[in-house]
Amino acid sequence: LYSQLTEVAFKSYTAVDVSETAIEKFRKSLSSEQLASTKLIQSSLADLDINEIGEFDIVVSAGLIDWLNNEDSKKLSHLTKGKLYIHSFSL
Repeated sequence: LYSQLTEVAFKSYTAVDVSETAIEKFRKSLSSEQLASTKLIQSSLADLDINEIGEFDIVVSAGLIDWLNNEDSKKLSHLTKGKLYIHSFSL
């Protein structure tokens, strides 16, 4: 997904995942050039500091929604308010 998003003129990319293993796997998959424009945050949605993310234009989540409780759903809704978002569900 990273390559497709960065090929359409994204200047930077922020990835958030609750799994430290997933963050490290993603970090290792990036070139040094890609890593320079990528922020990686290991956090649950509940613990995510929205200020840490900074300015953004689009939210993409893959397989996240089916894991959210009501409070997490409200936080995601607040986070994506007024933004372009793409959410996919796990099968």
